[in-house]
Amino acid sequence: MLAVLALALVGSLVAGCHHRHSGHDDPEKMAEKLEQHLEHVLDKIDATEEQRGKIRQIVGQISDDARQTHKKSAEECGSIVASLLADNPDREWLHSRVDGKSKAMTEFGHRTVDRLIEISAVLTPEQRTELQKRFESAHGSKKR
Repeated sequence: MLAVLALALVGSLVAGCHHRHSGHDDPEKMAEKLEQHLEHVLDKIDATEEQRGKIRQIVGQISDDARQTHKKSAEECGSIVASLLADNPDREWLHSRVDGKSKAMTEFGHRTVDRLIEISAVLTPEQRTELQKRFESAHGSKKR
C-alpha cells in the first residue's frame, strides 16, 4: 500500500506540463494527502514510534525529490510549448527534451524504488504481510 501510494504521488508530481485549475495536481496538496494516508497506514500496522520516524524521513525524501523533479520539468514546459507552436518546430530539440525527461523520470523512479526498499526493511515481516493482505483486499490478488 505504501509503495502504490508513493508511486501514485510520484507520477502525479512529476508528470509533464499541466494546469493547476483543480488543485488535483498541486504537489503540496498531494504531499499532504500522502502524509495523511501514511499515518493511517502506519496506525493499521501498529508501527512503533521509531519505525514511524524512519518511514516519515524516507517518505519526506521521496516527496522532496518529487517536488524537485516536478519543478525542473515545469520550468521547461514553456519553452517546449513555444517550440511546438512555432512555425517551424525544432524536432531534434524537442526529441532531446523528451529523451531528457524520460531519463530524469527513470532516474527518479530508481531513487524512489530504493527508498521504498528502505521502508520495507524498516517493517517487520508481520507488518509487510499485513500490508500485502490490505493491498490484495483493496486491489485484488496479483501474482508476481
